[in-house]
Amino acid sequence: MVGSIFKNIDPIGLLLTSLTYFFLVYAYYVIVIVISVPFFSDSNYGWLNIAALTLLIFLCIVAHLKASLSNPGYILASNNDFDEQTMINHSNDFTMCRRCGIFRSADSHHCGICRKCIKKRHHHCPWINNCIGELNQRYFIQFNIYTAILCVYGIVFLMNSLIVIPDDDKSSFVPLRIFHSVFVIVECMVFGLFVFAIIFEQFSSIFSSKNPSIIESQKNYFQSLKSNLMYKYSQLCKVFDEKNPLLWLLPFEFKTFQWPKRNKILLLV
Repeated sequence: MVGSIFKNIDPIGLLLTSLTYFFLVYAYYVIVIVISVPFFSDSNYGWLNIAALTLLIFLCIVAHLKASLSNPGYILASNNDFDEQTMINHSNDFTMCRRCGIFRSADSHHCGICRKCIKKRHHHCPWINNCIGELNQRYFIQFNIYTAILCVYGIVFLMNSLIVIPDDDKSSFVPLRIFHSVFVIVECMVFGLFVFAIIFEQFSSIFSSKNPSIIESQKNYFQSLKSNLMYKYSQLCKVFDEKNPLLWLLPFEFKTFQWPKRNKILLLV
């Protein structure tokens, strides 16, 4: 669900979100306008790089927008339908938020910036100006993965361009081109290390819970390995809300088409 009621007005979050788009647009400008078009426009190499970069940045922006504008899993008072008997029978599975005054599951936490309780809240990320919760964690992971790919791509492409492009070609433009290239390479290195650490931390949190089906004393190594892999797969299916791993990195909703059921007619002759 995307709506204005779920958008947070946080100055730091708005600033860092704006910087995110600025760095993406600036890197695109340097790679495409400064490097690819002037020096590689007469080859398939240049146009393939432009197409690949455009696709990656498009997917990165879509994932960022969905992570930023989506409901991360707010627990609203109108949806708080736990009855008294449920609370008594599962007292260890629920807590009460003193700020919201509502009951919530044990894996839910209150965010002081969003001013709401969030299901499976991980943290509040100023780079997307939103919390990371049950409903938007997949988009946050996708955004970081695309950012990591773009950082590696930018470093490789720009370092290669500094080697391949001769300095005597358009010599008056050389200092500015080198400045832009070096600046984006440094930018990619800094953000690359940052997002790789976030990706590692996100997957660590997904796999942090212990597989309840494993009893080490009753299983050999291969059975335990298979059980662990299946458990991790099931955890990723829950996060990305999709069983097909090929669709995990696409920031779009895929609904399985179901053919309408036909009523069988029995003819008595």
